[in-house]
Amino acid sequence: VANSVTEIGLTPVCLNGNLMTVNGSAVILSYPLKIGNNSIVVTCQSTDKSTQKVYSINVTRAQPPPADASLASITLDNGTLTPPFSPAVLTYAATINAGNGSLAVTATPNQSDATVAINTQAGNSNTITMAIGQNNVTVVVTAYDLTTTKTYTVAVTRANPATTYYPSQGDIDALTAP
Repeated sequence: VANSVTEIGLTPVCLNGNLMTVNGSAVILSYPLKIGNNSIVVTCQSTDKSTQKVYSINVTRAQPPPADASLASITLDNGTLTPPFSPAVLTYAATINAGNGSLAVTATPNQSDATVAINTQAGNSNTITMAIGQNNVTVVVTAYDLTTTKTYTVAVTRANPATTYYPSQGDIDALTAP
């Protein structure tokens, strides 16, 4: 059975009112499964205890998938990741225009049961205010085992706004046209 199956229901029935046990105990309707092989023995015994039939049921519970804290993707609503995204690369850079005061970041984990936090906010998406200059965006992915983590960092540079110089009278001594 799949790893997600943690117990199995049993409804054994002995004919003619015979006594029944599961693994030597009274009837268990729900039997817990450990990872790997689980041997369940069902015994039917006649009421006078002269005859006994033993049935063995083997159920194998699959191993859990390896804990994976990697991302399948990181996307920005503005700017381009450098280098292009790869789950194995943990550090990126991006540049956005001065007019973009915020940046929406979306991170998709490789395993659906992993969790994501972007700049400490839980969730796969976060819109972050960007100051002029460098802003670090941290994406922390935690695998289903709650101990395996991976941290991705994007250094986002918001450009300085263009400045225009308007000279005042007296700043220019002379203009000469060719």
